[in-house]
Amino acid sequence: MIHGMPQRFMLILSLPSLAWSAAALAQEGFKRLGEREIREKVIGKDIVDRYYWITFLRSDGVLHIVDEGGRRQTGTWKIQNSKFCMSNSTEKSLNCNEVWMSGDNIKTPSAQK
Repeated sequence: MIHGMPQRFMLILSLPSLAWSAAALAQEGFKRLGEREIREKVIGKDIVDRYYWITFLRSDGVLHIVDEGGRRQTGTWKIQNSKFCMSNSTEKSLNCNEVWMSGDNIKTPSAQK
């Protein structure tokens, strides 16, 4: 959901055991975003989950993460094969996910490397 400011989105991350299928997302009105749409609708925004962290995705491929305890990390992001990929400073491998959007809600249904 957008919280007050137009640059803040709710990102609902899935756990492997709670993965959504493409058919279920489409039935709920979600549309899979392509590379251009991910850049337009996600990059440059503050992304929050409901409780634990805030991530800001800079246009130069750097991400800034603040967790629930106020601890800060940096990482990297890129778009690869129409998936949003990111890693933090402790992980060197990229975690890549499809991005689905309905209104102001974004879901990333599967973690694939």
